[in-house]
Amino acid sequence: MNLNNALKKAARFVLAAGQAPVHITVGTVSPSGMLAGRHIVITGGGSGIGLAMARKFVSQGASVLIAGRNKEKLEKAVSSLGGNAQYLVFDVSKVENDCDFVVRAESILGGFDGLVCNAGLSLHEGDFRHVTPDKFDAQFNTNFRGAYFLAQTFLEHLEEHKRQGDLLFISSETADHAVDIPYGLTKSAVNCLVGGAFPKIVCKRDSGQCHCSWCYCNGDDQKLCRCL
Repeated sequence: MNLNNALKKAARFVLAAGQAPVHITVGTVSPSGMLAGRHIVITGGGSGIGLAMARKFVSQGASVLIAGRNKEKLEKAVSSLGGNAQYLVFDVSKVENDCDFVVRAESILGGFDGLVCNAGLSLHEGDFRHVTPDKFDAQFNTNFRGAYFLAQTFLEHLEEHKRQGDLLFISSETADHAVDIPYGLTKSAVNCLVGGAFPKIVCKRDSGQCHCSWCYCNGDDQKLCRCL
């Protein structure tokens, strides 16, 4: 979705809600190298939002690895991104492969400190009556279950290497509405996960090093991590 279409969609949403018109000023950030030295993995990075993020991250100095199921799409995307981008074929719904994926991504990038859980699937069933168990499972396995367990593996990886990092989940405006089809339900679950997990992920200071850990905040010597 390009910028103009995104703005039109936002305008329709506002007008449909019966709210007063909102005036939006759109600005861009010139490349500044703000991500220099960062190594970031993006699932669903072969097209759409994932590819757009990869392009912006590379322009800001990051080394990026995009992941997805379609090798040809990934190869084409990487060729458009330049020398600081690589790819890895990976299906996020196959959570049994998460550990291997993280190890391979670590090897390709020489370490990584950022994960964007962007891979998503929407089957546009229309309404509740047209949802089948297979369609339901396919969307939950990709949009929520896949992101959930990959994020868990990533955080454990950061903890093991005593490394600080960033974890980003891509949600949707649909998550803020009452819905009856799986896509919106998966995004509501993602929002719930972020809200529930954030207070439990802390950044422990140990001899000047920072690393992520799953636990409750219980002391002034800890602070909330940037992971979520």
